[in-house]
Amino acid sequence: MGRVIMVASGKGGTGKTMFSLNFAEMLANEGYKTALIDMNTGLRSLDLAAGVENRSIFDVCDIIKEVSTIDDTIIRPAYNENLGIIPGCQDIDSDKVIRKGIHSLVDLLISKHGYDFVVIDSPPGIGGAIEDIAEASNDIIIVLTPESSSLRDADAMEDYIIRRFAISRYYVLNNVMYDLLDKNLELTPKIIDSRMKSKMLGIVQTDINIRMSMNMGIPVVLKRNSYIANNFKKMINRYINYIKIKDKNKI
Repeated sequence: MGRVIMVASGKGGTGKTMFSLNFAEMLANEGYKTALIDMNTGLRSLDLAAGVENRSIFDVCDIIKEVSTIDDTIIRPAYNENLGIIPGCQDIDSDKVIRKGIHSLVDLLISKHGYDFVVIDSPPGIGGAIEDIAEASNDIIIVLTPESSSLRDADAMEDYIIRRFAISRYYVLNNVMYDLLDKNLELTPKIIDSRMKSKMLGIVQTDINIRMSMNMGIPVVLKRNSYIANNFKKMINRYINYIKIKDKNKI
């Protein structure tokens, strides 16, 4: 299969890292060999969220600079052997080096190391690293929240991708509070879907368990029978179905 998924957002604070971790973990749980790369140079947090910060000896920059190999750098968390995590680089001055090497890195992960999916936790915003990551990706998942500023920035991100890259587009609506929706105090999924041009994969409700899991360094989907885990599994199933249909139409 060998697909590269960039997870992006127009603005920061939408839950992009939370989604990247749990989406990748659920892909791995479904039997797909999955790599997860933190590309938030200088502002990495994925290793903390995944609970592997004490095992982060090397990072993505070390691989690209050939200081370390992929095998030396990739971390397999105890909770899932199918998941491999590559920590982000804290040295902001290495950003251009990492951007130039991301395409070769994902090619190696797929062709030489046999990964079915490579999920990239991209930095927020437009331009810079986003352009290099998009060039190396098959799909983009845009994470946004039901706020006017988040929708505007996600819309701008989507237009930027449409103009420049021929990749498949999806979005996830995160941090939805249904009591506010009932009072018309935040944007409805219907309004957001009317603005977005990509396919919706799903909605993630606001939940204290998600916040606690991020602080504890444990993916929230590890509680397999919870509604959150089932929700992520449904998003995985939708995504897999979309790419199967797309691949079938190419034949």
